[in-house]
Amino acid sequence: MQTSQAKHNPAADGWNNDYRRHVQKLTVSRLRITALLVIAIIILDAVAQYFFDPHLYSQLLWVRLSSVLLCLLVWRFSRHPAATRFCFPLGLLLVCIVSSDVETAIILTSGYNSPFQTGLALLIVGAGLLVPYSPGQIGVICALVWMVFLGPLLPGSQQIGSHEPGFTSSTLFMICATLITIASSIMTSGLRKREFFARMQLREEQRRSERLLLNILPAPIAARLKHGEETISDSFNDISVLFADIAGFTRMADTMQPADLVGLLNGLFSDFDTLVEQHGLEKIKTIGDAYMVVGGAPKPFPGHAARMADLALGMINATHIFNLRTGRNLEIRIGMHKGPAVAGIIGLNKFSYDLWGDSVNTASRMESHGIAGRIQISEDMYRQLRDSHLFEERGEIEIKGKGRLNTWFLLARREQT
Repeated sequence: MQTSQAKHNPAADGWNNDYRRHVQKLTVSRLRITALLVIAIIILDAVAQYFFDPHLYSQLLWVRLSSVLLCLLVWRFSRHPAATRFCFPLGLLLVCIVSSDVETAIILTSGYNSPFQTGLALLIVGAGLLVPYSPGQIGVICALVWMVFLGPLLPGSQQIGSHEPGFTSSTLFMICATLITIASSIMTSGLRKREFFARMQLREEQRRSERLLLNILPAPIAARLKHGEETISDSFNDISVLFADIAGFTRMADTMQPADLVGLLNGLFSDFDTLVEQHGLEKIKTIGDAYMVVGGAPKPFPGHAARMADLALGMINATHIFNLRTGRNLEIRIGMHKGPAVAGIIGLNKFSYDLWGDSVNTASRMESHGIAGRIQISEDMYRQLRDSHLFEERGEIEIKGKGRLNTWFLLARREQT
């Protein structure tokens, strides 16, 4: 019978398999504990008989030793990796060991008047409480114990019969124990499955929340937020910043349907996202048709400028491929700069990770004062990359808020010699 979570969740089939494995492992673990508990009870009972009934102690000694050895075998096998495939037969074996031990004591004492009769009822209750068997499996165990209980009534058995005074009370006690155990098994089995599915659903929701958080924030920043850090702000001495923008996008947007416009941006920027991930860089945000990437933050690492240059070349190539695939004629401007910056989380509800500083502004100016289809970089970026990449000097140009700056166009990566 499926729970409501299983009915409405597409992962239910997988969860059912997980639940089955979970119950098998739990059953083996409980059987291991139960075997040790049975050994302890047998030893305690033997010690009590040694002091209070030495004659019965001597009669049951070899039976008790055999039961302890068999329980040790069950305990030992339950530690084997294959034990999960035999958890129910192991339980039946343990029930046979205990019921045989108890029934021997019953026969040697007073039959249905024996105080050991309660042992069979306790065996039924113990099987239901200690081991997470299904109601059907508990029913089989109860039937097995009842066969042992009624065995003395069979023709040819020892002189024990239903005429004994204790038979009626023992039978009622067994009936009560059986009903309580089966009812308890039905309730706990359903509760256990619902609890497992709820836990799996909670875990799935946590994973979904984490994926959503990682789509918004860099992984190191998300981890710091999860650990309770409220104010996140970092200063970096050296990072690389890239801005990219689609040339003529505003005019093009006026002529497109909203769905087509969003589809175009999503298709192109998804290609960019793949490149960013491949180069180990961090996408910061998109604003309209603008795309921003940082290298060396939030986790500093060497060589981020070269990775950023390779990313920029890849973005130009990805745009050409996108045009061939869609029949468009898009061109992007890219600008890059390197230097110090401050980064952190802003906002309370729709928070975001952002960067500030002159280096960020300069990178933005490199893009806005650039040329469509080309990658413009600052003098600082050129000095860092001139040994690994090829450039074309653009010369000095007037940059808003910066005056005249010498800039370069990135052409390609140098071939390794």
